[in-house]
Amino acid sequence: MIIHNARILYGADFELIRGYIKVEDGLISEVGEGSIRGDLDAENCIIIPGLINAHVHILDSVAKESGIGMALEELVRPPYGYKQKILRSTPKEKLVAAACDAVREMMSNGITSFCEFSNDPALSKQANKEAKIYYEPTMVQMDDDVATNKLNPSIVDDVHEHARECDGIGLSGVGEFSDATLEKIADLGLPLALHAAEHIPSQQRSLALTGKTEVERAVKLDPGFLVHVTNPFEDDIGYIVKKSIPIICCPRCNALLGVGVPPIMDFLEKGVLVALGTDNVMLNSPDLFREMEFLSRIISHVHRDPGTISAKDILRMVTLNPARILGMDSGVILEGKQADLLFLRPHRNMSPLGDVVSAIVHRADARNVWRVMCGGRTIYDSSVG
Repeated sequence: MIIHNARILYGADFELIRGYIKVEDGLISEVGEGSIRGDLDAENCIIIPGLINAHVHILDSVAKESGIGMALEELVRPPYGYKQKILRSTPKEKLVAAACDAVREMMSNGITSFCEFSNDPALSKQANKEAKIYYEPTMVQMDDDVATNKLNPSIVDDVHEHARECDGIGLSGVGEFSDATLEKIADLGLPLALHAAEHIPSQQRSLALTGKTEVERAVKLDPGFLVHVTNPFEDDIGYIVKKSIPIICCPRCNALLGVGVPPIMDFLEKGVLVALGTDNVMLNSPDLFREMEFLSRIISHVHRDPGTISAKDILRMVTLNPARILGMDSGVILEGKQADLLFLRPHRNMSPLGDVVSAIVHRADARNVWRVMCGGRTIYDSSVG
């Protein structure tokens, strides 16, 4: 297939090319400049890599807005958080239907791939079989067990049973498990990721119970990535840098919950690989356009400098960076890469175009999404819906 008459953001630096893309067997075989006859007229759309939502929970989308105003732990901390109560009490067919709606919404927002932390992987897979799914256990330990470093073999067995059918293990946090249990989970040899340092109370609890921060405990497990790290303490970033652990940040959801703004510039300045996720659908729309715009503005506000972070750095956080973190052969328009492509029509909200990447980060939204391809196959067409 030849996609012609396109404006293409090529390579990791998003070089603007006016030309065409050839796709063979789901891969990009050639990107060229100039006019050529083809199979699909892009109608002068801007083609960028498909967006990747690096962290999301889709099963709780059945409860949109119902937990607004609750504190973080009241909302989501297992086993008695509001989210867990909703998931236990809602019929499975309703959970799947709502999750399918969330997946369709992501597609209409230009998202070709996502990584789901799921309490019930079988249900998540019904919503989308192609997603990266990490098993998030609902069995946890109480504070006394964490303080005494008690091993809980039942949790390890549960994780092993469910996670081996998934892409990895995604723990709700280190605060819900003793170091002994965490070490056994890590010894299972499956890809591991953890929420860590999302808010200050969880960091303080970890120090009180174990003498170590959540981040310090997490990095000892050599995880593939950490989620949030919104509130690292004094030495935490150093622990992360030493082990070259990527971080997935969810700034809009953090802001909604009032837990702070992740120190993303500190991460970037120290060479940490950063990606963005939208987190719980029950709280936050799965929309990476909104995530990018919010991040750009909140960083400028925090640092009192509109030039603190570049639009290209932010766009990489939803394309190339998450692909690298999650081991995906996409996230960039280059020969040999998977043809995950997002076609954008720059309507009046983006036009007249100045800096194309800045316009995507600060102005684009679902109205601009014309077509979305995954592996060269159209998964969303705005004319069809």
